Amino acid sequence: TTLRVAGPGAMTGNEAAQEAAAKRARNKDAFNPSSKSFSAHMDLQAGGLNGRPLALVPSELYADSSLPITCLDLSENLFRFIPDAVCSLASVTTLNVSACRLEQLPGMVHHLSSCHTLLASKNQIDRLPVLMPKMPSLLHLDLSGNRLRSFPDFLASMSRLETLLLSDNQIMNQFQTVPGDDSAIATLPTLEGMGALTRLTLDANSLTLVPFGVERLPSLTFLNLSGNRIVSEGTGFTHMPPIDGRGRLLSLQGMPRVRTLLLTRNMLRDLPAELCR
Repeated sequence: TTLRVAGPGAMTGNEAAQEAAAKRARNKDAFNPSSKSFSAHMDLQAGGLNGRPLALVPSELYADSSLPITCLDLSENLFRFIPDAVCSLASVTTLNVSACRLEQLPGMVHHLSSCHTLLASKNQIDRLPVLMPKMPSLLHLDLSGNRLRSFPDFLASMSRLETLLLSDNQIMNQFQTVPGDDSAIATLPTLEGMGALTRLTLDANSLTLVPFGVERLPSLTFLNLSGNRIVSEGTGFTHMPPIDGRGRLLSLQGMPRVRTLLLTRNMLRDLPAELCR
């Protein structure tokens, strides 16, 4: 015969069953708009309702696309993917999926028509949905701390974007050959179309070249290029447009609103004269 004595605070089997039932009821109420426990700010950070990280997005969340959720926090969970059905929540204005284990964003993310802030930092994302530029309301995009190796061409078409955070990725310059010239030049997709962009971070990447068109961003106030491989000679601050092959020097004269420019931890021997022209 074995005698088991429950320690202080320990629950009997019946009490544990009652607690589990009560938890299920609370969870159900949390997704019921008519319940007092429902909140338009849905906080499932690190498990939220259950108190421990979730492996899957609760199906109750996207079973009803009419749920009036405006802020959805799914951060610090163990998700490898977000179901496309989550993107049917048309009232969501802020989506936070940071610090999960995501390898990609939902392919239907552009259906989040009201979303103005998308936070997806500290994941394992190495590519982006090609329809992302069709997000009509997106203003702030945080993709820092992921595995992006190149600057997605289509991001430059997001003319309403105000904040773009790409720090701590693996972004490097792509190379292309100039017609009539055997030498290859480093380049990045032009950023000229991002007229509303005020804050751009590309620090802790593998860039050797300042992104082409950055000097033509009329609203830019903050630019972080620290922790790259940019040099003051050669192509570091010299752009080689494929049209005529002539170099274009980055100048602060073209960025009248820039108040902060960070260039620490690069391969600069001195401050390029071009910056002060």
